[in-house]
Amino acid sequence: MINYLCTSPKPILQGTDALYNEIELLKTNFGGQIHSLFPFKKPISRFPAFLYGFHNFNTIKNSASNSKLNHIFAPSLVYLPVLNLLPKPLVYNIVTSIGKQSKLLPKSFINKLAALVVSNERDAANLQSKNYENVTVIKTGIDINPFTKHQLAVNSTFNLLMASAPWEAKQLATKGVRLLLSTLQQTNNLHITLLWRNVLVPEIKQLINEYNVADKVRLINEKANVAQLLKTVHATVLLCKDASVVKAYPHSLIESLISGKPVITSTQIAIADFVQQNNCGVVLKDFNATSLISCINYLKNNYNQYCNATLNLDANNFSNKQMLANYKQLYNSLNINI
Repeated sequence: MINYLCTSPKPILQGTDALYNEIELLKTNFGGQIHSLFPFKKPISRFPAFLYGFHNFNTIKNSASNSKLNHIFAPSLVYLPVLNLLPKPLVYNIVTSIGKQSKLLPKSFINKLAALVVSNERDAANLQSKNYENVTVIKTGIDINPFTKHQLAVNSTFNLLMASAPWEAKQLATKGVRLLLSTLQQTNNLHITLLWRNVLVPEIKQLINEYNVADKVRLINEKANVAQLLKTVHATVLLCKDASVVKAYPHSLIESLISGKPVITSTQIAIADFVQQNNCGVVLKDFNATSLISCINYLKNNYNQYCNATLNLDANNFSNKQMLANYKQLYNSLNINI
């Protein structure tokens, strides 16, 4: 049994948070319990991380005592004193892309980590350049079975999907929502579907009205069949100004790629390396509407080229079966027989 811990709150709409879906899959396969270290139901970034987990410490400690391993998922490598109080080895997953300016943590905390897990080579190299040891790369995997490759002809309107909604108001800017609405305001024949998760609903409706783009936006605020939704769009977009607000390998972009739909993403997100290497989308380098419009137009004008490259990707590279096998190998290497 494994004590799974997460620094973010559980989603309001069950099944709409990619990270918790991933942790739930691990729990189903390896056994254990899932606990949130965050004391509130909604994310509040200003709450200090060093206090995470103390509000339900007894529950977390009891779960740890009955487990073989503690496995924590956090956006970045942050100091969490509560982990120093837990028995058993600790595996630490860094979920988002790692900035080059990340600060080193107390050596006593670092030494407690049995393994540092990242989803990609970019972040692994970054950690190793800072002299971190025990770094393991385990690629993000999803259930690929619901998704089938599909090509949509480009006619007058180019349809985008954003399927990774923000959690708090400031992410409307840092996660590119305002930028997308501004881009819609300045363009014709562009439409976007926003997949929401019952957070910031009044705020996004107000923004859509402020930018006067209601006729260019479809807002879905419920759990949706993403595989079917992808058949109605040409590409998926996920941007960020701050890499810490987006998973390094976002599920929404993976789902798009294995469905044969190119992506538009930001250079700060680690999956951008894969996108460029495989010519399966375009990467936004400058976070402004002018640059985004150029990216969208370039993708639209060269859509067949990017679409063919995306259709040729092997979906098995993103299968959760390989991810689960890699985690089992990691657990066993720590003498945790699963």
